[in-house]
Amino acid sequence: TVTPHLAASLATQSAAIGWTQWLLAIWLAGVAGALLRLVVHYVRLLRGLRRVPETWSRMLAEALPNLDSRRVRVHDAGPAVLWALPRSLILLPSDFTERFDNVATRGLVLRHELTHARRSDAWWSLAMEIQSALLWFHPLAWIARPRFRLDQELACDAASLRALPECHAGYARALIDSVA
Repeated sequence: TVTPHLAASLATQSAAIGWTQWLLAIWLAGVAGALLRLVVHYVRLLRGLRRVPETWSRMLAEALPNLDSRRVRVHDAGPAVLWALPRSLILLPSDFTERFDNVATRGLVLRHELTHARRSDAWWSLAMEIQSALLWFHPLAWIARPRFRLDQELACDAASLRALPECHAGYARALIDSVA
């Protein structure tokens, strides 16, 4: 026999389980959507990659002699660093030679991107994207994303300037050229 007290507690438990299952399903759908967005964005980036033109080989060697040109790709999202296996790739825009018109400026831009690669910023960005996917429902996660990227850029700028203290003016010109 079922007493009214037992029936009421069973109904409450099943309703609570129903709500938690719904919340879990909604959270999982949001995580799946955010991860799908990340995968689609990454695949689009990979599809847009082009090898560095042969004419750039000498220019890159002049700008930064120790640069491994196998790590450099052309993509309009550059200058940037893309996480890839086994090592991160450096993306340069197709107008790199026009936008950065002298060897010193090109060297500064390439050093900046190599600093990102050495600091594993691409992998930290991936960790941030996964964290954003897990916390998709929280507004502070989405507010923190651009701040995280800005902090990465500022830290990389500071490290680059510490390594080349005599190039402050040239570095400032390179920053202006990169956003122009």
